[in-house]
Amino acid sequence: MRVLITRAAPDAEQFAALCRDQGLTPIISPVMEIDIQSRAVDLSDSDALAFTSANGVRAFVHNSDRRDLLVYAVGPVTGKVAREAGFQHVREAGGDVHRLRDHIVSERTSFSQTLLHVAGKDRAGDLVQLLKYENISARRETLYAANAVSTLSDDVIAQLRADPPVEWATFFSPRTAALFLELAAKAGVLEKLKKIRAACLSDAVAARAGSANWHTLHIAPDYSATSLLQMILHSNAGSA
Repeated sequence: MRVLITRAAPDAEQFAALCRDQGLTPIISPVMEIDIQSRAVDLSDSDALAFTSANGVRAFVHNSDRRDLLVYAVGPVTGKVAREAGFQHVREAGGDVHRLRDHIVSERTSFSQTLLHVAGKDRAGDLVQLLKYENISARRETLYAANAVSTLSDDVIAQLRADPPVEWATFFSPRTAALFLELAAKAGVLEKLKKIRAACLSDAVAARAGSANWHTLHIAPDYSATSLLQMILHSNAGSA
């Protein structure tokens, strides 16, 4: 069974390895390339960090040696990367920026200074503004850009046009879902999606992917890469 992976490196390769371990055939087709900036991070007024993506963690780690700060991660995928990077105090939210806001608000007494949101140039929601509405001091450092690729590869287009086409397409963020649909339209293969199942990391991702006519649309039950993979395996077994 073939699984299309649209996330950027290095996450694409890591998820591909998980797929291979389960006997699946991963087809890596990133729709974004991550460009991490190199510059000093001002932490003079911050005692907590918020990450809305694993790439935010990587961008911070690239620019700072601090691992003692309290971390709020948007979900399990980002939380796992933060712990692997050496952060000891990691709190995980439910998978999107609104759940992250709610989690931070529920623990507002856990930090006393300004919360720093480490983010990319393009964001799904404005966490800083959402927190300010709750009278929580927050600011943003933009430390990376997720640059869209211009086209799908010839191999991926061929996989989408095949009869039968690739069985699954996986999406880990609203933006990857949106970019994939734009590239599929550009390649003239949108109609092929009606034979493909979409696996989405969260409700927010599914909302963006759902603008296409998929065979079926599935949402991982606990917003983790492992959960998403198990969902694919179980769904396939159930349809066998």
